[in-house]
Amino acid sequence: MAQKYKGVPNVLYEIYNEPVHVSWTADLVPYHTAVIKAIRKYDTKNIIIVGTPTWSQDVDIASKKPIKTSRISCNTLHYYAQTHRQSLRNKAQTALNNGLPIFITESGTTSADGNGTVI
Repeated sequence: MAQKYKGVPNVLYEIYNEPVHVSWTADLVPYHTAVIKAIRKYDTKNIIIVGTPTWSQDVDIASKKPIKTSRISCNTLHYYAQTHRQSLRNKAQTALNNGLPIFITESGTTSADGNGTVI
């Protein structure tokens, strides 16, 4: 994809949608680092968004040991108002306080499964 879309200004790369049952430090950091390197071989400018543990909810964990590579842009957060409420807002605030850039790539006003009332 990076070869094909390099330089197209409205292209964002999101790596690993909703990782589950994996470690940030042991699994995701090495994986993301390798994929970022492969993308940057062809596209040095476009935004890269990386998935965080537990369905892209544990941005607080990612903020404690951020990926050490050049030009990483954001860590993704998936937020559903009826399911996550204050607990996930707290995780996001911790990550922001630690200087981690966040990009919400999935959200909703209902439950995470799409059911429930609109908040």
